[in-house]
Amino acid sequence: MPDRVRGEPVPDEKLNPSFTDRLAFLLDTRRAPDGKPHKKVHIADSLALSRGMVSALFSGDRDAGIAVIAVLEEFFDVDPGFLSTSGRRALARALRPRYATLVTLSDLREKRVGHLAMRSSIHVADIRLAGQLQQAVAAAFAAPVPEPLAKPAPEPEADPDEQELREITRQVRALAPTSRSRLMGTIRGLLRQS
Repeated sequence: MPDRVRGEPVPDEKLNPSFTDRLAFLLDTRRAPDGKPHKKVHIADSLALSRGMVSALFSGDRDAGIAVIAVLEEFFDVDPGFLSTSGRRALARALRPRYATLVTLSDLREKRVGHLAMRSSIHVADIRLAGQLQQAVAAAFAAPVPEPLAKPAPEPEADPDEQELREITRQVRALAPTSRSRLMGTIRGLLRQS
């Protein structure tokens, strides 16, 4: 069981892997569309970066700027901040939905909705039971949800430029693939000019 789950301290190097370690993780765990591992040459060509720069990024001989980090995250299809967010913040962000789910399940369990749901899964054809389940779920969700004992720490406010960059990234990712490809080509061209 991970140390963090047991409440034991986690060494900083385990919680905050370096940029190079995160990049190596992506190279090891993400596959090209043909199912084969990505090659650094392919990454460089796809992102319009020099092969030397990509090699230096993977070896840790060069730091990546915000623009390069963004295109690498897009290339590997990971959330913005995967390569740059601190480990503690990334862990809190990843666990937040699971925490909310656990609180909801706990509330439902207290109202014995789980028991009714399990019974309904055994014999779905019982119309009375289905009605009871619907009523119990409606009552559970109508009741006020108690505040959890410990709220997750809010993320610190980012500067306005960072927030705008995240919003633009979100909008670009929401585009259709062909539109996104055209826009990414334009952005790469602008970055090369600057």
